[in-house]
Amino acid sequence: MPRRPTEDSLKVRALAKAHGKTERWARKQREKNTPMWQEFCEGKQVASPAKREDAQERTDLEKAELICTEAWAAWQGMNGLLNAALKDPGKQDIIPSLARATRESRKQWEDATKHREALLRAAGLWIPVERVMAIRTHLKPLGSVIEKLEVNIAGRLSPENRHEFYQAFETAMPEWNTGIRKMDEYITSLLPC
Repeated sequence: MPRRPTEDSLKVRALAKAHGKTERWARKQREKNTPMWQEFCEGKQVASPAKREDAQERTDLEKAELICTEAWAAWQGMNGLLNAALKDPGKQDIIPSLARATRESRKQWEDATKHREALLRAAGLWIPVERVMAIRTHLKPLGSVIEKLEVNIAGRLSPENRHEFYQAFETAMPEWNTGIRKMDEYITSLLPC
């Protein structure tokens, strides 16, 4: 009967996969209890040493993005191990451990994502959909201003020049309408379906 892997051995596999290294390399990280191993177990980071040195120069938001990406990779790695075990009749005994480790890695990714979103909101880079949708509402009065603009300008001209003004205004309207249509399409592209 094959040995049942422990949660640590599953984490070793996930760390190895996340870094593209061998399981032996990951076991050495575990045995030495390196910062990389500790961070991986805490779900904080699976970065290579070079990335970790660069992390000190990064902003909190950049670090959060990195952690989120790495937590995603760890979760996907655990998911891959779980799916492989589900397909292999000889590995049915490790499924509970893999399922638990997969749930934990997903939770770590969700927590990292929530933290990143909180930083984005605090920085004003995460804008609620309602505020984007409100752009259209606030732009509607612009239509009535443009409708009145033609009459307001023409009213200030002498009667003999009004005909030329109306022709020039009508000639310029297709370009205006194209610009408004592009702006509306852009606003629509920002909104969820």
